[in-house]
Parts: sequence; C-alpha cells; structure tokens
Amino acid sequence: MRVKAVVDELFGEKVDIINYTDDIKELIKKSLSPAQVMDVKIDEENRHATCYVLDEEKLKALGK
Repeated sequence: MRVKAVVDELFGEKVDIINYTDDIKELIKKSLSPAQVMDVKIDEENRHATCYVLDEEKLKALGK
C-alpha cells in the first residue's frame, strides 16, 4: 500500500523497487536493470560511480 501512495504522489509515474544490499556495486547494477552492466568502478573519495554497459544496452540503462 505504501508504494501506491508514492506512485500517487508522482502522478502515476512508474516506480521500480529493488532489494537493498550493502554491496554498492550490486545495488547499482540492480538499479540499472534490465540493462546488463559489464562493470562498475567506484571512486569512494569523490563518491562517484562509473558504469560500463555495451552500446546496445545503453538505452536500457538510461531507462528508455
């Protein structure tokens, strides 16, 4: 029921739910699903992540 309240607040915008994990690389990969992420590089000092996907997966990773 709480998810429905969030969707209603977003005027029907679709929302994806992913299971939490302490593994930040895995969390990022799950968040970009259904795209297949080849690699994730984490720069902890600058709090930045770079994800690598094949060209044909790029639009999926961007949510298009």
